[in-house]
Amino acid sequence: MHMWMTEIRAIENNLIVRVCRFDEEGRNQTGLRTALRSIETQLADSERKDANAALKRFRQAINPLKTQKRNKISVHLDIETKQAHDADSLFDLPGVIGHCRPAVHAVDAIAGARVSYTLQSGRYEKVDLRVYCAIDV
Repeated sequence: MHMWMTEIRAIENNLIVRVCRFDEEGRNQTGLRTALRSIETQLADSERKDANAALKRFRQAINPLKTQKRNKISVHLDIETKQAHDADSLFDLPGVIGHCRPAVHAVDAIAGARVSYTLQSGRYEKVDLRVYCAIDV
């Protein structure tokens, strides 16, 4: 496997795990549902409805990502998974980035404003990830 394939796979797995973390809920976990509950009383009814609707869309959108990619490949190695182990067949980075859209929109709804995401890889190199990943398209 080429080094770049390994890196792309690592990026894909990292995105999958991070996006799915937004849906976790438990005593020691903080996800978007917990975040929304912590500020619900401060929101107007319309804002609360919008945030709940965005959160519901997010949870529905990532369910296949959680059950198929995260649970069977990225986090747990399901023994019955019948997926080729060659790197080319495993990549779906555009699909994974597509699953980021509902998460970003849910965060926007909870925050009550458009949240910016900037990647800075050097002193002058800044990338607006909302534009780069076509989040608002």
